[in-house]
Amino acid sequence: MARQIYKIESKVPFYEVNTLNEWHLSSLLNGLLTVSDAQLDLLEAGDAVMHAKGLGWVITQYHFDIKRFPKSKEPIVMSSWANSYNKFFSYRDYQLDDAQGNELVHLDSSWVMMSFETRGMVRVDPEVVKNVQATEIRSIKKFKRLPKKDYSQAKHKPYRVRYFDIDGNQHVNNVHYFDWMIDVLDLAFIEKYAIDTVDIRYEREIHYGQTAESYVLTEPDEDGQGVTTYHAIKTGDEVHTECQMHWHLR
Repeated sequence: MARQIYKIESKVPFYEVNTLNEWHLSSLLNGLLTVSDAQLDLLEAGDAVMHAKGLGWVITQYHFDIKRFPKSKEPIVMSSWANSYNKFFSYRDYQLDDAQGNELVHLDSSWVMMSFETRGMVRVDPEVVKNVQATEIRSIKKFKRLPKKDYSQAKHKPYRVRYFDIDGNQHVNNVHYFDWMIDVLDLAFIEKYAIDTVDIRYEREIHYGQTAESYVLTEPDEDGQGVTTYHAIKTGDEVHTECQMHWHLR
């Protein structure tokens, strides 16, 4: 089955860049998600159809490969396509290119359908996925296994969940976790290193009014040319999200 690739040409908004004039990771992800949202609406598999069924799309995992972050006002092309699906998981790819067609970012993702009534995962609705023309598979796509870390002595910072953090699925939007994770790091670190890979796994929802703690551990590479950061978002002893990022020297 030929995949349907949906593309949007745009420019990096000047108000979504960091101190180095680069697109924030969370804003970049929002841009890519806009592409899949537009495609799903076009194919009658978006929010309107899902919510009418009492369902919502919920992310479980992302893997990013980042060659570089585009700069403020830089022309870009963002694309997305449904990759495959099985009984419970739907897999989708995203890509961000520069104006010359060079790939800057590639993103693999895994999604499930959540019931608003039970707040739990349900089987993929065949009437919805048939519209996106993804390939049905029996296997489960493997993402990077994140190592278990002891965060008891880790640097951490609290974040109260605001009204503005909540999305249409009535929980913290998955993009906001990246702001919480990166904000714990020192500005000097962020200006010294750039992210090249990200692996994140979402496990439990966080809701309005809760206070989450963002934890980080850092481990330098043996060659001194990079650093791996390990992140956890927790409420009390409960882990909601874990992430691993690799950074290289700028």
